[in-house]
Amino acid sequence: MRFLSALAVPVVLSFGAAAQVDWRAAQSPVADQGLGRTCAAFALCDALETFPGVPADLSEQLLRTALALHERDIVAWMRRVEEEAELGPDDRMASYRTLFHWLGTCAEAVMPYDVDPKRVAEAVPAGLRRLAAADELGAAELNELRDGFGKYGFGTRAFELREGAAARDIDVLQQRLAGGAIAVACSYRIHLPSWRTIGAASSIDPGAMHRFVRGDAGAADYATVATACAAAEEDLVELVGDYEIELEPIGPDEDYAVHTVLLVGWDERGLLAKNSWGTGWGDGGYCRISWDYHRLYATETMVLGEARIREPANEAFETANRVKAGDFRVKVQKLLGGSQPQLVLSVWMADLRDAAYRSVEYAIEVQGEKGDWQEVVRGVADAGTDNARTGAPFFVGGVAGARLLAAPSVRIAVRIGGEAVNNARGEARTVWLRRVEFREFAPAELTTALDLLPR
Repeated sequence: MRFLSALAVPVVLSFGAAAQVDWRAAQSPVADQGLGRTCAAFALCDALETFPGVPADLSEQLLRTALALHERDIVAWMRRVEEEAELGPDDRMASYRTLFHWLGTCAEAVMPYDVDPKRVAEAVPAGLRRLAAADELGAAELNELRDGFGKYGFGTRAFELREGAAARDIDVLQQRLAGGAIAVACSYRIHLPSWRTIGAASSIDPGAMHRFVRGDAGAADYATVATACAAAEEDLVELVGDYEIELEPIGPDEDYAVHTVLLVGWDERGLLAKNSWGTGWGDGGYCRISWDYHRLYATETMVLGEARIREPANEAFETANRVKAGDFRVKVQKLLGGSQPQLVLSVWMADLRDAAYRSVEYAIEVQGEKGDWQEVVRGVADAGTDNARTGAPFFVGGVAGARLLAAPSVRIAVRIGGEAVNNARGEARTVWLRRVEFREFAPAELTTALDLLPR
């Protein structure tokens, strides 16, 4: 399976030292779902946002509004093509992965998030306002919604889903995060009050879910039982599985729930997780989940294998006009979790439908000590075919990458190319349709993926 969100080369781990994988710098900014039951939508959007050519902020609102208000309409729509089709009105990865395939979503700026699925800003296009206002939607209206706004998604087979014991297999999870996938969506059973109060320096361990009872000793906290098990060279999780240690809830049933986060790395103490409760939670929106917690309480994991960017508008003679009038962005991701630090650049269009451009030339400059600009690297990336858009990813590592990462300021210009044509000698040459210059940025300050605006 291809992991196209795996933007870097696989990590080379040295197990003699403290092994570590950390893809936080390549993730989109931490979001805040508020009181909405939308964690699965946020986690899967976050995972999709790691791919080249996908905005660093996708609309969860389009998906959750469709699920909350039109679940029956969408199931009837799907059953026109497939005999077996189902969703669920609750916040599950299973429901959203189906929506990502059938409907897709757009950039956050097109349909911003609101905890109320019926509340839509006036600036939102009429087709999306109708999604929130209509009592029901027919097949024609859902087709129009998908074709007009469902620009980003993934296919029904473009992911690896592991459930139950398979989801709790930490060896496979480590391999995925070290071998190419820079984001893994994971659902856990949680005790909400414990999770809500996690501090910046704290890890989430099984004590945030239960107290532990072994024999007649009475209930003890996790730290006490884990220490005793380690001293006796026993595996606490296996003892729980064999019912030698029983679990005692630390709160009433209504305090427990299932919550989905994004796993973005690991070290000897556990997994690095990105939550959707804002930057004021945990360590800037991130936390560490202990290995024992994962082995006890993970319910499912999902790794996306590829992103689907809807086919571009490709009417005859329209590509040049759409490129010249298009609203282009360059996404920058800093990859520090691999054996070689890199910058990865890709291009996306803020327009609801892409132009059918075929290639992108990147020219990258750094600012010198005297304020002058010096070109460091120039190269061309393929933007893909109509049915397999790539975002034209461009990787900069090695000496050039190190120079960019150390520079106080970097600026990027791109040329957008159409179909190649043959010259008088029969050689295929790219027809360059437009040049776009983007705002400067400081690599040292780049802690998340960044969408650059044109200058």
